[in-house]
Amino acid sequence: MNLRAIAISLAAAFAGAVIVWLSFGRNGAGDEFPEIPPQDESRPPAGGPPSSPPESVPSAHLIVRPPELEPARITSAVVPGQPVGRPPQSPAPAKAAPPLPLTSPKAAPGTAEHEATADLENVQMMFRDYRTRMGGNPVGTNAEIMKAIMGDNPVQARLGPPAGQTLNEQGELLDRWGQRYFFHQLSKDQMEIRSAGADRQMWTGDDVVGK
Repeated sequence: MNLRAIAISLAAAFAGAVIVWLSFGRNGAGDEFPEIPPQDESRPPAGGPPSSPPESVPSAHLIVRPPELEPARITSAVVPGQPVGRPPQSPAPAKAAPPLPLTSPKAAPGTAEHEATADLENVQMMFRDYRTRMGGNPVGTNAEIMKAIMGDNPVQARLGPPAGQTLNEQGELLDRWGQRYFFHQLSKDQMEIRSAGADRQMWTGDDVVGK
């Protein structure tokens, strides 16, 4: 047998082997990956169109948070299941008005000097009532201020004189020694009140003063 005959025989054997593999190895029972016929893309697959995620959330961007990464919810120990929050703050109570300062000689209770301090406090209350009604202190001399206190004001309210105290013929408010008070308006909310004291002399050491 010459070389040409050998080559022809080998070629024929190779071609037969390929035909056998194509016939039995690809479509036979031992094929692990059977060929799937192509589907017509114009037709939907059997069972209806596949469900798709909402348009607002693309399926490619859906993120599933593992349960262990979810933040723990803090709850109240007082009310189970209720979130802990800052308790409502109650408004701060209104502060009482500080007492009006008084200066007077040290006098024993029951003396005229001691009673003069109580008289001055009543005069302060008279001016406080006037400020509440009118929005500020009256202005002027003792007589002009008492005229406003006695009713010559926008609402014609009579707010004085204080109990136990009197006016002279000029309409001026007098202290317990019969001397007129000295009134000095410091602001619309503060009035200085001065009594001459037992010596009946203004601007001496026994004067009784309130603001």
